[in-house]
Amino acid sequence: MPANADNAKKLADTRLNKKLLSLGLRIILVVLMLLVLFGVVFGLKRMDTSVMQPSVVEGDLLLYYRLARDYNVGDVVVVNLDGRDMVLRIVAKAGQKVNITENGKVLVDDYPEALEPFYKTEQPDETGVKLPYVVPEGKIFVMGDYREATEDSREFGAVHMNDVKGKLMGRFQVRNF
Repeated sequence: MPANADNAKKLADTRLNKKLLSLGLRIILVVLMLLVLFGVVFGLKRMDTSVMQPSVVEGDLLLYYRLARDYNVGDVVVVNLDGRDMVLRIVAKAGQKVNITENGKVLVDDYPEALEPFYKTEQPDETGVKLPYVVPEGKIFVMGDYREATEDSREFGAVHMNDVKGKLMGRFQVRNF
């Protein structure tokens, strides 16, 4: 092989190696960015119960924002209680009084809740919270939308803000998996 052909082959190999190295570094950078994005900023959770029907259906993939610090009544949040991630709606914030009437209406500060659910709300049993209930400072009162079959603040009381993992941003319908 002539020297020029040998040099041209080495030069082509060097260019190919540089391109492959550049591609590999870009892939690593994208993977690291995704890990930071979904490990710090956003979270994904698959809805594994029907407690938020009809707004969130069992099987949906949920995208939530982990850095939210301002939560409002009506927001759907992911909370971690005893190692379980639960998706529930904020019904009342610190200082607000929650009560449930005999006919199943939720009252917040003696007014009907802003987002009335589709299902009847039941009073908590003897093991639940005593109503009317004033939400302590630094906590929120959360309930599922499917009130007849939901484990929520009626049973375990208000949730500490440190247990809130994030605010729901979007849902993706994933079916038949």
